[in-house]
Amino acid sequence: MRKEFNGHFPVEQGDIDSMMREAWFVFDTNVLLNLYRYSESTRDDYFGLLAKIGARVRIPFQVAAEFFDNRIKVISDQNAIGGTLEKALRGAHNKARSDLESMKRHAQINIVKLIAELDRSFEAAVQEVMDLKKRRPPIEIMSDPILEKLARLLEGRVRDEPSVDKVPEIEKWAKQRLEEKVPPGFADSEKQSGKKFGDAKIWWDILQLGRASSKPVIFVTDDVKEDWWLRVDGKIIGPLPQLRQEYRRVTGQEFHMYQADQFLQHASAFFKTSVEQASVSEVTEVRDRLATEELEDHRLAHLHEAREEYASKLRDASDRLQRLRARFGSEKNEKADRVAKDIEKDLLKAKESLDYVDHLIARTLAIRKRRLGERQLVLDINSNKYGVTKILAQQFYEQGDEFYEMGAPELVEFYPAEIEMLETSGGIEWVERLGGFYGIAGD
Repeated sequence: MRKEFNGHFPVEQGDIDSMMREAWFVFDTNVLLNLYRYSESTRDDYFGLLAKIGARVRIPFQVAAEFFDNRIKVISDQNAIGGTLEKALRGAHNKARSDLESMKRHAQINIVKLIAELDRSFEAAVQEVMDLKKRRPPIEIMSDPILEKLARLLEGRVRDEPSVDKVPEIEKWAKQRLEEKVPPGFADSEKQSGKKFGDAKIWWDILQLGRASSKPVIFVTDDVKEDWWLRVDGKIIGPLPQLRQEYRRVTGQEFHMYQADQFLQHASAFFKTSVEQASVSEVTEVRDRLATEELEDHRLAHLHEAREEYASKLRDASDRLQRLRARFGSEKNEKADRVAKDIEKDLLKAKESLDYVDHLIARTLAIRKRRLGERQLVLDINSNKYGVTKILAQQFYEQGDEFYEMGAPELVEFYPAEIEMLETSGGIEWVERLGGFYGIAGD
């Protein structure tokens, strides 16, 4: 039974050690692009491990193509973070200052003193951002040291581009798998036609690599979708058994997967390469943040589809009502009146649904905007001198417009900036690093 259904059994440590000694290490697009999102120290740890693995690194051609398709946008986003954060701080400062100025005549407290304290606090925050920009200088697209280092490490290790004659065959294979929901790739079915086959093409290349070499493969990816990973109660516990089964059937060898932080931790231990725990934590944070954004994008796409559907119903009901009124005018007609009332009900229902979807879209965008304002601070916290403090906190989940408690309050580790955010708001706030809503217990 184990022989026929090996992919459904946990991988034993001895097998993992054997794979670490013999396997190809294949890296996904997101792992390469995330090198631009890490601090320099974390990036150096990753480069050091890639160098240690050396000739056993392989990059599917599809991964390399996707990397160059997305590289410039990722660099631009990273270069813009410092400026965006500084602009947000100055905007918040000006608004708070203006609000306090308007209270000068009415307040019974010293507004001038408050404004002076406000100015000092904001200037200190802006200075921290300026220091951050110095520590993380912009990346020059045409003179990119990260790309140069990566190119040296991956020289001769990118898989060949499929021949022109082979491409239609691969795309037909990928299309059939997507239609039949065969992993991986079916989770990308909503992407544009040119992009929906990306994961399937990567998997095709992995199978070809294993078949030609008769060697196992360890695939490193920060993709968290269900067409790659087996989940139990929402937690990733390993690669999908179907993938392990297929790789074994095609190649006679074993297939295993790591998320980028797991790879950094386990491979560094196996190859006896020094890696800072802060690097592992930062890799985890970057992956989780991007996964949150991807889920938000997915949710927003569905909300916009729903919005268009309700808007179409609203237009249709409005057109029907106008035609009815144009036909009967002020003429009394009981049947027409009944039809008009039914149409008006449809109008009201469509309008309420449209308003609710608009509210959900606005709320999702507001949460994203607030989180993006925290993003670089969270990244910086994970890679510098700041320590953590345990405080009694309550976690919440959101349903509609309301927040509800999740379990009992417990001691949670927060960074100073996170504690300040919770104390300043006096309520419930999204804590990006922890991926949830929190409030200080008792508040």
